[in-house]
Amino acid sequence: RCMDLNSRLVEFSVDKITIINDDRGYKKTICYVQNCSTTSLKIRVAISQKSDPVFRLLNGYDEHTIASGLKHTVILQSEPQQRVPYRGELEAFVDGKLTCGIPIEMLLPSCLIELSSDVVDFGLLVREHQIVTKTFTIANNGTTDGGFNLATESLPPLYQVSPCQGKLKPKEKVEIQIELLCKQLGPFNEILKILSEETRAEIHSVSITGSIEVRKLEFLDSSTQNTIEHVEFGSTYYGTSIIQRAILYNNSPASTQFVVLLDTQSNATLEGLDKSVTLALACTPGGLSQDKWREQCNSPQSEEVIGVRPQQGTLNPFETRVIEFVFSPHVYKSETGWSQFQTLVSRRDYTLFFKFVNASAHSSQCSDQVLLEVAATGTALPVDIHLLPATHVDFGGCLVNFCSCKQLQLRNNSPTLPLEFSCRKLAHYRCDPDKGRLEPGQQLELLVSFRPRQLGDLNTTLRIELLGPNGPNSKVNGPALLRTVAVQLNGCGITTHIDGTRRFKTVRLAHPDDRATSVRPHDGEKN
Repeated sequence: RCMDLNSRLVEFSVDKITIINDDRGYKKTICYVQNCSTTSLKIRVAISQKSDPVFRLLNGYDEHTIASGLKHTVILQSEPQQRVPYRGELEAFVDGKLTCGIPIEMLLPSCLIELSSDVVDFGLLVREHQIVTKTFTIANNGTTDGGFNLATESLPPLYQVSPCQGKLKPKEKVEIQIELLCKQLGPFNEILKILSEETRAEIHSVSITGSIEVRKLEFLDSSTQNTIEHVEFGSTYYGTSIIQRAILYNNSPASTQFVVLLDTQSNATLEGLDKSVTLALACTPGGLSQDKWREQCNSPQSEEVIGVRPQQGTLNPFETRVIEFVFSPHVYKSETGWSQFQTLVSRRDYTLFFKFVNASAHSSQCSDQVLLEVAATGTALPVDIHLLPATHVDFGGCLVNFCSCKQLQLRNNSPTLPLEFSCRKLAHYRCDPDKGRLEPGQQLELLVSFRPRQLGDLNTTLRIELLGPNGPNSKVNGPALLRTVAVQLNGCGITTHIDGTRRFKTVRLAHPDDRATSVRPHDGEKN
């Protein structure tokens, strides 16, 4: 302890002098007093007049001039007369003025039980009926042997403490182990009392704290970070795909291994939605056919309608991961061959339930195996397109290098989904526009022009391809072909003769393997 007086600083090397009275006669204790100022000081040490007479100084009581930063040695001798505690005070004087002092204690030998910590914190735990262990240390820092007892009867049966008692020699220590069975949810704060073996009095207490929580996964919206309970895809065409992303959050203090499973036993119903019997349709290869779908519900299940990526993984405590749900409704071909008539599919509503299961569960009977259940809903729509006036266009005869035009009307009957279209290029015919986008309910006029470049019948088929977004696992780049509308185009290239009449001539092509019926250029001159 030091005191600053008139810009002079003196410091003892210890804060307190402690001596053990063990009936062994004289005892000497050495300490130091240091000049902490920037100049030399005259320092003297003395025992306070209030001290017990068993203390006296062997060195340091004379006044000495001590240079800055140097120490002055003090030797204290104690001569106890009885086996009782004694007290005193050692004082330092600078230039004859009292500057500072430290207490002197002579104590009887005793056992001093001390703890490494008075709090054992288990922190956040996950309920999985496992045993978690924490330890603390009991040490005897006294001068005699001492014993202790732990009052474990006040703890619930979920705790096991060992050892519950012991006897320690001076400077000896023992490690106490506390085992907790993680079974009861909620925070806990228990008090473990430590009693003296001799007096049975409480000498210390340890607070056992922590909290047990259930392993929990949560689904968060990727944009708002709010908790969501189901994934909604909306509407899409058969043969296309929609991807919805959500965040899987491990809201627990332990690592979690999860596996995603399709729940085929739950009823396909969700609050606010009427999607009954759609699970059987979704899981049946032929379920989208309108013919005898009830008989096909016993077919092997298919998880291709709604998929999850990734399907398994490990999340560290409080870690997040992006999960993709892919909605890909498909129209499956009939498995009965040409004898089965496949009608046009209709709208289908899907509701599938996915379970995120704890893959690291200790037992199959553990109630915490299912960590999260998510419903995924979506609607599959057929391509509903209307072509007017007909799918057959007859241009009749048209002079070579002249043009004849017809108009078609293409209407998207879907009330919710747009549709893209594209027309393939054809010789002698042209569609304008040859590609575009039809909004829900929109009608577009297509101008089909016929410009023959040669004589003869020029009949062909105009294919209007209806396109949609491709699936994520598709091996083909670009949009997906949803449906093709075939328009039969008939036309004939004609020419004008010298007499002013228009005639057409059917061009007969020469066949290399049929020389008898082949038409040569000079054959026309003979006719």
